[in-house]
Amino acid sequence: MTKSFDDITLRNISDIISNMLTHTKITEHLSGAGISQSQNGTNKTDRLFYALKERQIQDRCGNNVLAFVVRLLNPKRYNSEDEFEKDRTTLNEKLVYEGIEIDKSGQPRQVDRAKTISEAKSRSLKIKEKVHGIGVD
Repeated sequence: MTKSFDDITLRNISDIISNMLTHTKITEHLSGAGISQSQNGTNKTDRLFYALKERQIQDRCGNNVLAFVVRLLNPKRYNSEDEFEKDRTTLNEKLVYEGIEIDKSGQPRQVDRAKTISEAKSRSLKIKEKVHGIGVD
């Protein structure tokens, strides 16, 4: 079971996803993930935030929020590895504070929680460097 995400993390996730999807795609993906639309919020970030928050309150855990993120980071959705890695690393910068990271196959895995911004950015940079062939020890 995934522990519930706090409002800061939900807001960050919602903000990132709102830059990835149109209003129509948000509706499609929420519906496909079994997450109801909220009556709150009109902009993309707020629509996502309230829908995810309400589902998490209903479930008393973050399982469906994480499943929604995993659904969006399915490599089959992408035509470009660069675009996939950009979205994945951006979301991972926020998820790593919760001890979660999405791997290159689009699946979540447990990791040590980041405690600082520099630590989260550093981990994200290592992923980007590995993807682009720079190599990190």
